[in-house]
Amino acid sequence: SDFREFASFLFGRGKDGLILALEAYFDDAGTHDDADVVVWGGFVGSVSQWAKLDAEWRARRDKPFDAPEHFRPPLPRFHLSNCAMRRKEFEGFTQPESDSLQYEFRKIIAESGVVGVAYGIDRRAYDRIVVDPEAREFLGDAEQACFGSCFRGAFQQARKHYPDETEMALAFDWISNPTRKAKLASIAERVEQPPDSIPQIAGIFWGKTASLMPLQAADVMATENYWAAQAFIAGRDFNERPHMAHFLRNVECVGYIMREQEIRDYMRKYGYEPAT
Repeated sequence: SDFREFASFLFGRGKDGLILALEAYFDDAGTHDDADVVVWGGFVGSVSQWAKLDAEWRARRDKPFDAPEHFRPPLPRFHLSNCAMRRKEFEGFTQPESDSLQYEFRKIIAESGVVGVAYGIDRRAYDRIVVDPEAREFLGDAEQACFGSCFRGAFQQARKHYPDETEMALAFDWISNPTRKAKLASIAERVEQPPDSIPQIAGIFWGKTASLMPLQAADVMATENYWAAQAFIAGRDFNERPHMAHFLRNVECVGYIMREQEIRDYMRKYGYEPAT
């Protein structure tokens, strides 16, 4: 499968020929220019956990419903927002079918045992506060700051849930826009780890969501947190979506959001003064 080929590629990047036991996959949401919130989110897991998720994800993708009366042809991929809104490959699905399918893929994530992390930033507040040219150059724009936080979150989750593992590969959703990809790659290249930090980054890669089931799972994490962050910033109920509430009850995950005060604290942490 594509996952096994990709995983084999990652494993071969281990130091001294060692097999990598940890992989983290991240996807984005709200990265269009007019979005109020930008989010990067995903999961950290062992190779065995990812292999289990990959196999079950493919099986459900190829046979969306078990009951013959609800037969649907195989899906090209599972995309949460399309499923929730019943558009594109999910056009013609009933609301109960959409809800059932969201539940089934969410259950696959939960039963695999991978652990999640997501970061969201109030983009409008960030652009209003982070205006100092030097700060902007060092911290980047809202998406760069959010993207960089994925590394910190992945390390924290790895140390907490996989304390014996020493190496981890990180894979991010493929970005076709060369300018945007270069912008994010510049953040990845700046990530520094002390020699004794565990786990060490064994590699950073870009993969295509359509062919990698772990990245489709990361899409669920990013999209759910994007919707929740939108509601949170707008002052609505954080757990407005029942699907999100179920997700939080059944998946080990952490989520962070930077609003105005957190953005100001973030700037001061690096020695910059926020705009008033």
